Amino acid sequence: MKKTALTILAISLATILTGCTTVETHSRGRRIQSDSVMQIKPGVTTKDSAVDLFGNPTEITHADGVDTFIYKYEEEKTPIYFGGLVQMESQRRTYSKSLELTIKDGIVYSYRFVRDTDVEPEDQSPLTIKTD
Repeated sequence: MKKTALTILAISLATILTGCTTVETHSRGRRIQSDSVMQIKPGVTTKDSAVDLFGNPTEITHADGVDTFIYKYEEEKTPIYFGGLVQMESQRRTYSKSLELTIKDGIVYSYRFVRDTDVEPEDQSPLTIKTD
């Protein structure tokens, strides 16, 4: 009986210690879709259309008759082992996007879209489109 109990305990521990890896994900802000960003047409897209595409901005600044709508999204992924007992902070990955729309007289006349990540390295360059 003791031998059976020890065998079950050993198998259970081996399963818990080797097979229980998960990823904990935390996000802040509303996800910014690249396809939606590509729909922005400087000099054509209205402020209302931008709000329809991206929702309410994270932040709004006003200066000299120009509004800047700032959208931010951040996601952190942390591996967790042993049923949640160990978090590997050194393996945490952060993925973020920000979008700044410059609006004058209700029209988007420029925008800056920045993707910064160590999860998707091919997607790191900022994209800036300006028109005069």
